[in-house]
Amino acid sequence: MDLLTAPFEATGRRPATAVWRPLLLVSAAMLATVGAGRLLVEQGGLLAELGAAVEGTGAHGGFIAQGLVIALGGRGAWAAPALRVGAALFAGFLLGRLLP
Repeated sequence: MDLLTAPFEATGRRPATAVWRPLLLVSAAMLATVGAGRLLVEQGGLLAELGAAVEGTGAHGGFIAQGLVIALGGRGAWAAPALRVGAALFAGFLLGRLLP
């Protein structure tokens, strides 16, 4: 069998990419966005509707961004799709709160 008689790879494994720094950055941004949304909700009025949209976007968009960071290994390619998804989520949450 060729599989069992072939030599193993001579080169070592590449070191894993650092996922922790962008993951912590996204987590902090997520918490700040949800907190800012909560402050707007506490103000009341039309700001409450905007705050609810910001809260929803922060929570859902933050989890999606965290997933992108993990899936792409912490490389910078996660930022643009995460921002696009966040913008779409914000539009959806805001329209859902303002329109009957």
